[in-house]
Amino acid sequence: MIQIDPTLLTAGAAGITALGTVAGVFIGRRKDRESANVEARRVDTEDWRAVTDALRTDLTAAREENALTRGRVDVVERERALDAAWIVLLRDHIYRGSPPPPPARPTSL
Repeated sequence: MIQIDPTLLTAGAAGITALGTVAGVFIGRRKDRESANVEARRVDTEDWRAVTDALRTDLTAAREENALTRGRVDVVERERALDAAWIVLLRDHIYRGSPPPPPARPTSL
């Protein structure tokens, strides 16, 4: 039978215990880092949600403003076309030498 020196056995047990302790510390630190990373990702996600919500609100406001501006532009373009048609009528009236009153401004094209 093999005999092991009790001092060697005690030293080996102490070494294994020390390795277990060191491994426990590393595992604990790794879990702490992972927890910190998860928390950081959660904060980043919340920040991006806030940014995305703000961008969505801005986009909605810009679309509404664009629709109002487009409506105003349509009115101005319609008025300009009516003025152009009226200018044609007035010039024709003048070139013909027709007496006053001038022709009325058109209300539709």
